[in-house]
Amino acid sequence: RSPMYSPVYQSADALINILFSSGTTGEPKAIPWTQLCPIRCGADTWANLDVRPKDISCLPTNLGWVMGPIQLFSCFLNGATLALYHGSPLGRGFCKFVQVWLNLHHLLI
Repeated sequence: RSPMYSPVYQSADALINILFSSGTTGEPKAIPWTQLCPIRCGADTWANLDVRPKDISCLPTNLGWVMGPIQLFSCFLNGATLALYHGSPLGRGFCKFVQVWLNLHHLLI
C-alpha cells in the first residue's frame, strides 16, 4: 500500500458518478450512480447476459453515454475484456476493427 495515498471510506449509497441519458423523451436526464450500481451491473450481466472471463465485449457508442459505464463495470467485474475503438463507429475503420476482433477473438457486441 502506498504511503502517499490512503483510502477514503464511503457508504454504499455514496455517489460515484452521474450518468446522462436522453431517454425516450429526448430530454437529457441525470442518473445518479451510487457505489452499488456497478456491482448490480456486474451481477445482472453475469446472470442475464452470461458475461464471463473468456468474453471480449465492444460497445459502438461513446463511453460518456449511460451504456459506457454499464459496459465498463460489467466487463471488469466479471473478468471480461473490453475492446475499445478510438474513433467514430460510423466509418469503415470501426467495421474493420469489429471484423478483426470477431475473426480472431470472438468479440461480443
